[in-house]
Amino acid sequence: MALLAQEIIGFSPEDGQLLWYHKHPTQNGLAVSLPVSGPDNILFISTAYAGGSRALGLRQANGKTEVKELWHSPRAQSHIGTIIRIGDYAFLSSGQNDPAFTTAINVKIGAVAWQERRFAKAQMTYADSKLLLSDETGMLALARGTPERSRCWRRLQC
Repeated sequence: MALLAQEIIGFSPEDGQLLWYHKHPTQNGLAVSLPVSGPDNILFISTAYAGGSRALGLRQANGKTEVKELWHSPRAQSHIGTIIRIGDYAFLSSGQNDPAFTTAINVKIGAVAWQERRFAKAQMTYADSKLLLSDETGMLALARGTPERSRCWRRLQC
């Protein structure tokens, strides 16, 4: 799959044939984050520049991929960072300008579980059941990735 300036597409890795597409417009054709999926075949996309977040349900029927938009919201917008999916939740740094909101969003229904304004735009990594956050100011922090508000972000000294 590939996220393009105005849409997301699925294509065959063998021959490049287009298998499916869905609109995901952004201002100025800027879409720089990576979509994430899970075993439930829900694809979560989030971009800044008015793209917002959306979830697509993908399913195979009669040898073709059917795409159904489950929801769309402008509230969460991943600008530069990675999106981490743990179970039914996506964790991301949302916002084009500082401060950004560290956000947990339910990918099945689009409900924001929590948003926290503690860090600048950030990248996240998931390891050993923990989120490791590194923001653009150089701050490092560690927390559990849960749908409950994570009040236990621990800032790490380097």
